[in-house]
Amino acid sequence: MCACVDFRPSLRPAAQLAAVAGLLAAVSLLWHPFTVPSPASAVSSGPATAPADAAAHAVSVATARRDPRFQNALWVDARTPAAFATGHIPSALRLTEAEWEQLLPALLDRWTPDGVIVVYCDSSSCQTSTQIAARLRRELGTDSVFALSGGWEAWSSSP
Repeated sequence: MCACVDFRPSLRPAAQLAAVAGLLAAVSLLWHPFTVPSPASAVSSGPATAPADAAAHAVSVATARRDPRFQNALWVDARTPAAFATGHIPSALRLTEAEWEQLLPALLDRWTPDGVIVVYCDSSSCQTSTQIAARLRRELGTDSVFALSGGWEAWSSSP
């Protein structure tokens, strides 16, 4: 007579539980694909809005209007829905940190890897555009994302 214990009946529920957990993980990844950091964004050389980085990736209204590089730029408005509704750069898309998951897919539909993105917020005292631009550079793995100096205030008051 064997005093062995048969573990086979208890393995079936464990295998089923593991299969359900794997399925839920796959569905979660498909539902929120942008929450998984890319290897490029996982390695950071400093704060997202380091002063040197912000200065190197700022563009003036004059340059954005006359430089051929910016003629077909994808404009990103980092302001509130109310501010966007009162006025924005033609064809601009909204993108904010608070609505990143919901609004990023529309940007990705229009973005091309060789294209330029210009992000703006309310004014020169606003740092939101700099933060959004830095995050886009990290997550998209491109250096062609700029913050508009002076923001909407500078754009709307320039000829």
